[in-house]
Amino acid sequence: MPRCQNCNTFCSLEMAEPEVQSEDWTANNFNDVTVSGDVHVGVNSGCCGDEVKYADMQFEIEVEIDHAKITPPCAACDAKTCNDELCADKRDEKATSCPASLDRDETGWKEPAFSIEVEAEEHERVETHDAKGKPIYWRKQKTFRGAVISVTVTCDHCGASAGGEETLEEQASSFEEAW
Repeated sequence: MPRCQNCNTFCSLEMAEPEVQSEDWTANNFNDVTVSGDVHVGVNSGCCGDEVKYADMQFEIEVEIDHAKITPPCAACDAKTCNDELCADKRDEKATSCPASLDRDETGWKEPAFSIEVEAEEHERVETHDAKGKPIYWRKQKTFRGAVISVTVTCDHCGASAGGEETLEEQASSFEEAW
């Protein structure tokens, strides 16, 4: 059991909300985006809430986007949601792929525009059984702490979005002391 530096007492531990410290994305091609970054996972003391232990982890999530087709407005009534069946057939014929997919030059694709949203939630797991399925004595059980990273990537041109998720964890005994 760790000792709190402020209170100078033995304290219980509580998981802190993980913080995404940095994030970056690269487009491998028009449909594949890789989001990477760093996450700070902290463990706070139960008495005063100061950080007692921490771990810095890296994540890398690949997301594949299925771009939406852009449908032009109805020629007869200039509405995108026309109920006339003849107009709907004509609109489907004129539908094109995302305009960003057509945006390229001699050297290859121009830089696509994506909006990235990254969220981190706390994660804790206790290993209670060994590899053979036998229960582990409670003093020898391992606790793993970390974060669940959720990424949502949205194309700024067509509005298509896709997401990915990764679970990061590290054994609690290997967290570094904060002081």
